[in-house]
Amino acid sequence: MKRQASNLAHDHTHVMRVWANAHRIATHEAAAGRVADGDILEAAVWMHEIGRGVEERGESTADACVRVADELMRRNGLADLVWPVGETLISHLSPGREPATLEAAILQDADWLDDLGAIGVARTFLDHDQIMAPALYDPDDPGAEHRPPDPSAFLFDVFPGRLNRLPDRFGTTWGQAEARRRVGVLEAFHRAILRDCAAAMPRRS
Repeated sequence: MKRQASNLAHDHTHVMRVWANAHRIATHEAAAGRVADGDILEAAVWMHEIGRGVEERGESTADACVRVADELMRRNGLADLVWPVGETLISHLSPGREPATLEAAILQDADWLDDLGAIGVARTFLDHDQIMAPALYDPDDPGAEHRPPDPSAFLFDVFPGRLNRLPDRFGTTWGQAEARRRVGVLEAFHRAILRDCAAAMPRRS
């Protein structure tokens, strides 16, 4: 029997990296006078992926995370954390919603950092392996210079289409600075991809 592969882009090591990022961000924020609640932040970070893959019918991943986290905290005598952790998770996981608390802003930036840098390159391909994008790139315009980037159609479009714009959306000072450093890795990788794609393009007579 073939073993089903786990979602390596969102596995336990991803959560470990997010926690390391969150701890660094919180430390820098505290030095600037913005002190996050450590209990809320730690619980939210470790449970921000807990609902993935266990969604009930009609339930979003965000709702599943909140539901499972609620049950887990109440069962372990942490009922006082249910509301603040739930709010942090909803604020982080709801598309288009700005973080409502410092803890949510730190979690969001810490999670986004794992989309960038060398690890971000690897997670990009792992994520798209789950989605099954139909093509690596557009052979007529691999760099999306003359068309809108479309990551749903071309896997390589995720670089100019989403990841390279992430730093402008970060809400913490250290997170944004680290994001800009990691984007440099993505940009170098994407340039190398485009060179290889250009080398494979047929010569026009």
